[in-house]
Amino acid sequence: MAKKCVHIIGAPVYSEELCAITIPRIQAYAEAIGADVNVIGSTRVFPDYPVTYERMQIYAAGRGYQWNICIDADILIDPEVRDVTLTVPRDHVGIIMNYPASAFFSVEHRYFIRGGRDFAPVQSVVVTSDWTHDLWEPLRGMAGTHLAAVQNITQFAEYALALNFAKFNLKFSGAFPGGSRVFRAQASVDGTKSAAESVREKAAEWGI
Repeated sequence: MAKKCVHIIGAPVYSEELCAITIPRIQAYAEAIGADVNVIGSTRVFPDYPVTYERMQIYAAGRGYQWNICIDADILIDPEVRDVTLTVPRDHVGIIMNYPASAFFSVEHRYFIRGGRDFAPVQSVVVTSDWTHDLWEPLRGMAGTHLAAVQNITQFAEYALALNFAKFNLKFSGAFPGGSRVFRAQASVDGTKSAAESVREKAAEWGI
């Protein structure tokens, strides 16, 4: 059996209230697919960068695994969802969404220019195999240069992942089959519903 690890991005990136709802379900999903669990929280390995970038700890922590599955605590997942390692090709990175990198980052770096793709992944779910583990390689060069390339600092980890997608010319696919019960938390625009409330309602709807 392939050795797998689910890495959970929890507090302080996401609220304790949200984590209390989503993390137990993510842990149950990891158990269902036979994966180890690694919660990436307040321990800082990369203090020069925003806390969301701490997911790049997977580069070291994920060595020795055939599959590394990074799931943020803004994701509610039904533990019965199909094992992503059975749906994501080994030579692809599994993601749930993407957007044009040029809309939010400077794409003047030579890797973006050489790669020729205007692409950035949404960080909430990212699945890599031992063939695509390069995605988690920490950034090289001056921190200030990279930070200056990003308009919204909350998207800095997505910049790092997008740069590595370009650097290593990685391919991507959807992480989950269509119709999978996977929900991304989202507060209402008018502020009447928090992100935690949105996943609490969805969990009740699904009966999980």
